[in-house]
Amino acid sequence: MTLWRFDRQREITVLILCLAAFTGCPAEDQKALSTPVAEGSTAQENEESQEVVSPAKQVVANLRVKQRSTTDVPGFMPPVRLTVDDITGGQVIISIADDNGRALLSPQSLTPGKSARFALDERDYDVTLSRLENSLVGDDFATVAIAVAAPSSKVQRSEAEKIEELIRYVASLKGATFVRNGTEYSAQKAADHLRMKVENAGADAMTATQFIDEIASKSSISGQDYEIRLQDGSRRPAGQMLRECLKTIEDEETRSREVTNPDEVTLPD
Repeated sequence: MTLWRFDRQREITVLILCLAAFTGCPAEDQKALSTPVAEGSTAQENEESQEVVSPAKQVVANLRVKQRSTTDVPGFMPPVRLTVDDITGGQVIISIADDNGRALLSPQSLTPGKSARFALDERDYDVTLSRLENSLVGDDFATVAIAVAAPSSKVQRSEAEKIEELIRYVASLKGATFVRNGTEYSAQKAADHLRMKVENAGADAMTATQFIDEIASKSSISGQDYEIRLQDGSRRPAGQMLRECLKTIEDEETRSREVTNPDEVTLPD
């Protein structure tokens, strides 16, 4: 039995060496080829993060990302960028944008094991927070798995939830400046101001579209349009950016309804 195990192990070693010679990759790296690991993470951390994702899902990427940073997600072309905000209270705000800065996933608060969904090129993806590393000293990290989503039903957001997502989207615009009545404000201060306007308006029955048109697009005092100066220096009307974000939210809900009711067909007149 011992001799058999030795011969078997020798055969496996020879096979790995042959594979290394063929691919030009060191033998010790062959195992790593089958399991991509994001920069800054270890193979063990990668395996731990994969445990949270359902085996039925096709994992696109596992990333260990430092808080308050943005990184490209491997496996997407054109690039897709993941932003991890502050890690605090056992949760973190995560958002995803395309190469042009268009929101694919508006800012979402996730705790370990929880997921959020975004769509790209008519395919849905689940973003799962695998773990948080909140250190007393040094940097904090979030490990995130991105996988092709299995079809599933999803509870539709209320208008109030859509409004809150739009406000969180404003707060998530890293390096952006919000221009109101000629004065510049940080993205977080702009989000706080919009939330205060909603509370002062007592807008319990307000729709997300009304929020954009009546509160988030222009000053109620001067009538001047709000502008957002992005990190690259370009300027865009705040209302326009928020309408694009709302469209992303509502497109996601439309796809969810189609998956939930696959037999519902609209017949032509």
